[in-house]
Amino acid sequence: LDPTRFSTLCFFAQPHIAAYNPFLCLYLCDIYPLGFGRSPEFLYEWCLNVAKQTNNKRHWAILQTFGDSRSRQWRPGAILPNVAELRLMTFGSIAGGARAVIYYTFNWEGGETLADQWVNPRNTLLGEVARLGELLIPIGRRLLDAEVDFETVVTNDNEDRVIVGVLHAPKRDIHYLVVVNKDVNESQTANLSFPDAWRDQKHV
Repeated sequence: LDPTRFSTLCFFAQPHIAAYNPFLCLYLCDIYPLGFGRSPEFLYEWCLNVAKQTNNKRHWAILQTFGDSRSRQWRPGAILPNVAELRLMTFGSIAGGARAVIYYTFNWEGGETLADQWVNPRNTLLGEVARLGELLIPIGRRLLDAEVDFETVVTNDNEDRVIVGVLHAPKRDIHYLVVVNKDVNESQTANLSFPDAWRDQKHV
């Protein structure tokens, strides 16, 4: 109704995303894996698929920071993430091409959330969200003009436990690697193999 402002939709399933590509300049997706048969690393796969289907249009990922609520029987079984799972969802989304993350939800009565109705932290997640915000602001300043590079392949020798997202800022011709530990219990290491064509380019 307002021609001066853009419209967007919030998606939670893949099949219809590409159909809206001519009409949207920003995609919102709320993907909550924990308690619904998926692991936190699913956010990387989801965001990567959104980038493929939309030709790298802007995508904001809404991430799970809630657990099961008696008042929401239509979503039984949701599991509140721990700190490691929250980090994996956050950086996995960025590695897959998300340009922003939103944490859902802050509070609702009867649910496991970040804070109570008086804004007292319920658990360690609220402090972690604040810490992640401080980390992501300077990272975001570098990555906002970057997109997923589907042509460049960077392999690693620990692919079962390590994600390597390849992003490229075309106007600056700089590549960024977002390396994410998929193991929420232990630290991991990986040796990366870079393309020969990168020898004369800038990388961060």
